[in-house]
Amino acid sequence: MKFGDDEWQEMTAQFEQSFKDLEQQQEQYWASLTKEQQLDLFCCVVRRLVKGEIEDNRSYRGILYDTFGWGPEAYAIAQMAGYINLHNAIFKKERIHEILVGVLKDVEIDIDPEVLNQALGKHGVWV
Repeated sequence: MKFGDDEWQEMTAQFEQSFKDLEQQQEQYWASLTKEQQLDLFCCVVRRLVKGEIEDNRSYRGILYDTFGWGPEAYAIAQMAGYINLHNAIFKKERIHEILVGVLKDVEIDIDPEVLNQALGKHGVWV
């Protein structure tokens, strides 16, 4: 099925409106909760994010599906809420070490791994 520009723009506008409506509904629900309930929910979500992101080192999809237990319906909704940006911004400490070692090898600099670990530790990165 091929869409013209007008149809594509209309579909895009409907899609964006649907997400705006959903966001408004979610924000109304949040506002209906007490501060204590909001904090309880926040802590539950953070625990799951820490488990999925840091402890289990899961993918975006893996966290939504396996850690939270949702299905494909969660993918776009969480993406529109900004979670994929948060997920992609979380840089694993081990990855920093791997990248630094790779960069140093590319420029033909050999470094003792223990010296690199000490230097990273000085900057708050423990591997």
